[in-house]
Amino acid sequence: MINKMKGVKERSGHQLLQMVIAIFVIIACTATTVAAGAKVYTTHVFADNELIKVVSFSTEVEDILNKANVVIGENDLVDMTYYAPEGENSLIYVYRACEVTIVDGKQKYFVNTAGSVESALEIAGIKLDTGDTVNFEMDKYVYDGMVIKVTRAFGVTIIADGKAKSYNVTKGTVAQALENAGVKLGENDKINVKLNKKVKEGMKIIIERVTYDTHTETETLAYTTKTVEDPSMYKDQTKVLEEGKNGTKTVTYEDTYIDGELVESKVLKTKVKKEATQRVVAKGTKSRPVVKVSGKKTMSEFTPPSDLKLDENGRPTKYKKLITGKATAYCSGTTCSTGVKVKQGYVAVNPRQIPYGTKMYIVSSDGKWVYGYSIAADTGGFVTNGSGTTVDLYMYSYSDCINFGRRNVEIYILD
Repeated sequence: MINKMKGVKERSGHQLLQMVIAIFVIIACTATTVAAGAKVYTTHVFADNELIKVVSFSTEVEDILNKANVVIGENDLVDMTYYAPEGENSLIYVYRACEVTIVDGKQKYFVNTAGSVESALEIAGIKLDTGDTVNFEMDKYVYDGMVIKVTRAFGVTIIADGKAKSYNVTKGTVAQALENAGVKLGENDKINVKLNKKVKEGMKIIIERVTYDTHTETETLAYTTKTVEDPSMYKDQTKVLEEGKNGTKTVTYEDTYIDGELVESKVLKTKVKKEATQRVVAKGTKSRPVVKVSGKKTMSEFTPPSDLKLDENGRPTKYKKLITGKATAYCSGTTCSTGVKVKQGYVAVNPRQIPYGTKMYIVSSDGKWVYGYSIAADTGGFVTNGSGTTVDLYMYSYSDCINFGRRNVEIYILD
């Protein structure tokens, strides 16, 4: 029995014990002990809600309890925290065993004990893991009919700042879980669950850190092109009336980053520093005349006279003179030497050989190209460069000139 009285730790928060101690101090301060002969010890025993004064020649706790007529049961607890055998203020406190219920999930345990909540759990063989909670302080003494509830913690995972960490919780909301974990949510941060949602086992709370960056850049303001119709030109002809020029502008962007990665860039404002100049292009609307000679399309736009007849090889049946030589093609310039506007059908010649205004019909010697009914209206550069060219044929496109190249032709002089 004496062994039960040893090693009892002081327990805080026990109101009844504190009250008894206060009463005991008052009594001790007003009492006078008279001893004659053998030494006498005075001890107070509190048991069964009664404070008993014991005067004894012995300092043995068992003798004192026997003299106080206090019987200690198997599960009772003797608290000797305030027991001082040689002192004037000595107190022995007896806790009576009581029935306690412990609820751990779906399991219930019934314990007969007089100790603390912690000792009751130990008696029941209940171990607490990290995060588990109990509805009473662990050092609180049990009382009859007490129900101790154990709430087991469960794991939730918080993913933030590139790290995933597990935390044990027993209850509460997502906001409380973040607070307990020391994870702060920024004003612009995103979270995959609502803050007021209750946590549950296995929950993953994912936080995306959102930051914004604003910057301004100078960019090119591209010019636009405007096309106007020109009835004096053919449909396949264009002419730049006014060259376009790019301008400049400053653009302010707001970039959105999630966990350090750029996910969106939007324009906040644009300011034009220099306006762009529009490019104006004239496009012809006139259709080119098509003249068919011996089943072949002629390049010249001039309509041949009605009396011009061609044989089965596409050559004139009547002509004044035939000149054979080299021909080239050109597409530059706007006006001929004679003052007329360039046109497919006007050809450049050496006026000393072929006078201006001469009517001709020109066919390549191999018959693959039919330039057709033509008029001498321009002077060719070959007159002075010694290239040996006889005529230079005007064509509308550079590609046609390249395709024609330099080849032998037959020039039928018609007048």
